[in-house]
Amino acid sequence: MFRLHVAGLKGGTGKTTVAYYLARFLSDHHKVLLIDKTVDGTLSKSFGVEDSLFSCKGNPYITLPNTNITVLNASYLLTEAPNDINCIKNIYEDLVRKNNVIIVDHSQLSYDRFNELEIRLYYDIFRTLTYNVVLVVGINELEVLKSLNFYSSIDSYINKLVAETLGLPLDNLTFTTIWAVIINKVMGNVDEKYIVRSLGDKFRNAPKILIPFYKELLAGFHKVQIPQEFVSLGKYMDTIIHDPHSIVRR
Repeated sequence: MFRLHVAGLKGGTGKTTVAYYLARFLSDHHKVLLIDKTVDGTLSKSFGVEDSLFSCKGNPYITLPNTNITVLNASYLLTEAPNDINCIKNIYEDLVRKNNVIIVDHSQLSYDRFNELEIRLYYDIFRTLTYNVVLVVGINELEVLKSLNFYSSIDSYINKLVAETLGLPLDNLTFTTIWAVIINKVMGNVDEKYIVRSLGDKFRNAPKILIPFYKELLAGFHKVQIPQEFVSLGKYMDTIIHDPHSIVRR
């Protein structure tokens, strides 16, 4: 089982688009569970999945026709966290065991009860958890995030969150691997040296992938063929899934 989190600091960066196209590409070789953990469930609604896993009612998932992709709605805008997770455990376990790749369209990186619940469910099944991350940022966020020291604190934040959720000691935990940084919705020419300076040393080893602004995606990402930049990202992640040690990180 390989679990990948597509994450960012704020909404509007294109996390959902990245998560979907990664699922599209990887589904040619893997059975993919695409978990929508965003606040408003944009991905789920795109495919008509209105019921959330956390509502304990209805059908919170759909297998997309003629694909190896199942979309699970774990959004929570209009849902209260259940007191008893048994009402969702069977559905969740059945879905994760049927797939060998999980892609999480993550909520903004902040604490919420629903994130904790999903982490707990996963850990209870597999007794392991690694935060493999593809970080998505907008080109206009780089200086702001640098000033907030966001990049240097993301892994320590996630480690602390997971350790507290699972009741594990924080010492020596290495949950987080940031495999790539996506600079999304790039318009015009961008100085790649500027991007490297803005990201700092923290992600020196992670590839920086620039994805241009695609106007046609405004009509719906699921209606557009996979842009080449996402194909390249998909090939890179597929290599990691098969053999993480094949990627030299210095």
